[in-house]
Amino acid sequence: MDYLWRMFKYILRRLILALPTLLIISMIAFLMGQQATHDPVAQLSGAPYQGTSKNPDAEAAYYLQQAVVYHLDKPAFYFNITVDCFPDTLYKVFPPWRKDKMTAMAVQCGQWEPVAQYEKWLADRIEETEALPDSTINRTALNKIIASLKTETAITGCDTLLAQLADQVKNTPMQTRINERAALFPALQPKDGWGMPAFHWYGFSNQYNDWLTGRYAKEQFSPWKKIIYPLRVTLFINIAAILLSLMLGVFTGVMISGRKKKVDLIGKRMLVIIYVIPVLVIGPLLRYLFATKGIALYTPWIGGVGTSNYDPEAQQFWWWAFQNKGRLFLPVLTLTIHLWALLALQMRTGMMGVLQLDFIRTARAKGMSERQVRWGHAFKNALFPIITILGGLIPFAVGGSVIVEAVFNINGLGHSILEAFLSNDHSVLMSVVMLSALLTITGNLVSDILFAWIDPRVKLEK
Repeated sequence: MDYLWRMFKYILRRLILALPTLLIISMIAFLMGQQATHDPVAQLSGAPYQGTSKNPDAEAAYYLQQAVVYHLDKPAFYFNITVDCFPDTLYKVFPPWRKDKMTAMAVQCGQWEPVAQYEKWLADRIEETEALPDSTINRTALNKIIASLKTETAITGCDTLLAQLADQVKNTPMQTRINERAALFPALQPKDGWGMPAFHWYGFSNQYNDWLTGRYAKEQFSPWKKIIYPLRVTLFINIAAILLSLMLGVFTGVMISGRKKKVDLIGKRMLVIIYVIPVLVIGPLLRYLFATKGIALYTPWIGGVGTSNYDPEAQQFWWWAFQNKGRLFLPVLTLTIHLWALLALQMRTGMMGVLQLDFIRTARAKGMSERQVRWGHAFKNALFPIITILGGLIPFAVGGSVIVEAVFNINGLGHSILEAFLSNDHSVLMSVVMLSALLTITGNLVSDILFAWIDPRVKLEK
């Protein structure tokens, strides 16, 4: 009872210590995704927003509408440290091209309000110019000026372009409005003494908190929804492969260790050969031999490659796995073969070391059979190399699923990772990083618990 209590305290202490690590990793992953050079709204909606449309205001309004749908109208983090020329609501300025333009101008003059007014006035002038009848203007020249005005970020550059625009619309009310710019916006002149740090606290209603807690996990665009259901498929394949390879690898390692030199040498070389063959070779080979019609080894039970999509709203996961058992067999076998060779080599190495120890010679001197010596005395002490690498097997296998699921056309986490990588979906990729960190910490905790369970000499307090 005392041992169980100490084990419970040890597990609880490890979990508490793991929380800061997971939080730091999650912050780094989220901020990396935020800094990625992509437009999340354009990526999710499939429409480009470059500020080059005929109506930038309407484009910005539609972008804001889409941003609200995707919950991107919130601050990125709990707080922000910036300079005093930017408002605390800078995250609400959409689209990104408009925010970039306004922040560049704010840096030039050290103020935000005049820039916001000027940007709105400039958008009105662009819209007014585009509405002028073609019969009264040089449309080609005006289009070039307008295109430059939409992308120009320097205030002096905008002044130059506005002067050119005024020359093109002489003797019109618009020329008068353009010439009044200097009187309307005198505050656009550079301001002295700006650039002091500014701290803004936003609270818990922010994108990072929503992402971390999975607040919108059920919505279609959520990165967690994109990986949570494929994760079940991947974990099923990998856990099945790990359990099978663990049983086969431990048994194989014990059986070939300490045998006749020739048997041990042949067994070791075969395992090394199997281990060095990459999954990228094993998978296509098994697919060709057992899942390709016209090949002698083809079996209808496997019936080819490619599983049906798992829909949690339509059926239970175990029923889906049973229906696709033939299609899942080869992916599991592919991972099992590779991991089996690795674990068998590790188990053989552990057994070879333990079989040379004094207590093994003592057991043999007492007349114990070779089976009793191996499985009763050496086996338990030789498990430490296996336990050492066991903690990293799950995240390692999940990473290898990208290849396996691509080879066998399975819609698991590996397929989602590949799809997110090709489409630059950084929110999904960063969620996978967070998931990998969680699996790694969990695996290490399981390894430590197994160490303490197998070897009572391990001090849980340390």
